[in-house]
Amino acid sequence: MPIPLVNVVTNLSHVIANNDGVYGPENPVMLAAVPTVRNSSIMQQAETESIMVKMVSSVERASKAALEMKENEEAPADVGILRNLSSPMKEGNTIAAGYMNYNPPHTSQVDGRTSGVIIPEWMPILFRPPKDMILDEIEAAVALYLFGTNKDDNNNGKEVIVKGRFANGERRHFKCLIPKGMVDQEILTLVACMQTYEECDQPSCWFLPTTFSQYVLDWSRSPKAVMGYYQDDFMGKIELLSKIFVPINDGHLHWYLLVVDLKQKLLVILDSKPNPTLSELKRRNIKKLALFMEEMFQHNSFYEFRLTPKPLISEFKIKEAEGVGEQLPGSNDCGVWVAMWMKECAWTNDYKISVTQASRMRIALDLVLKPFNKRKDKIISKAFANIKSSEEKRRNLVKI
Repeated sequence: MPIPLVNVVTNLSHVIANNDGVYGPENPVMLAAVPTVRNSSIMQQAETESIMVKMVSSVERASKAALEMKENEEAPADVGILRNLSSPMKEGNTIAAGYMNYNPPHTSQVDGRTSGVIIPEWMPILFRPPKDMILDEIEAAVALYLFGTNKDDNNNGKEVIVKGRFANGERRHFKCLIPKGMVDQEILTLVACMQTYEECDQPSCWFLPTTFSQYVLDWSRSPKAVMGYYQDDFMGKIELLSKIFVPINDGHLHWYLLVVDLKQKLLVILDSKPNPTLSELKRRNIKKLALFMEEMFQHNSFYEFRLTPKPLISEFKIKEAEGVGEQLPGSNDCGVWVAMWMKECAWTNDYKISVTQASRMRIALDLVLKPFNKRKDKIISKAFANIKSSEEKRRNLVKI
């Protein structure tokens, strides 16, 4: 059932229902004290009977909950799977935020959500989330804040939405994620920052910003200089390294991705729209990058142990991945494919992925809501304030 907007904005910290057996901020889980040992068999029997009663009660509650879930699953589809940000919710609903486990990770994977939130049609927005996306209240509010046209923007798009350790993302940068937009290098660099943050302090995969390949291919920086720019923020120790992800622009507004696979000794080229006329140029660029990285990795600071062999990346075999999917004509999705490969293929050698309009929205929401963004909480607060302001403006329009 839909959740009222007022409840979403004012009661966000109490969205978990506190019915019997459901815990939240107002009904915390209490740990029972450890009982002392008693010699009396009568007392032990009484305690055993009490425990059995509690166990039976718990089983009954679990069975009842399972039955209710099954009934909900069998409900006709026209009941309304998606809830509206400004629609009322039936009182006593125990499934808060549209999914069973509140505050799940913001990923495209299965996280227990059974229904989502939709943005009302009366709220103008440049990029409306696709209907097959299941968003929670926070994600819907952030999507409206990023792409909505119903708020004042006095900073000419320069409001900082994402603040990372290495780079920032302004509102204007997110406009390129609107369908058919050409994804610019700021977004891909932020994706590299996000993925690097998730690798923690001992990364086995390195995600390099777009400027790395630009410096190398332009011959404008030495290996020592480039190492100084990126080593602390994006690199770790070679002994732990499995893959390096390097976004590359071919100079014709097209992005593709190089994956340096140190385990298999491969230079894998991932391209969502390969151009046969540029194939030789692409291979030369890959060889330049391989030689550059090989020279850079001669520095001892990349190694935990003095006897670790230095990788001869220039001798790795170049492999153009086939059957990994291709962008739709006119979609301008090359940058989206690069971002999704970086997000989804760190721990697999299968580079077959699916890219849709939902991928663009998912990239935007992840960049805002992932922990690497130091402005995450601030933007969430602004997003809900934006919804509240829009509601008030709408009510004022109909006043006499």
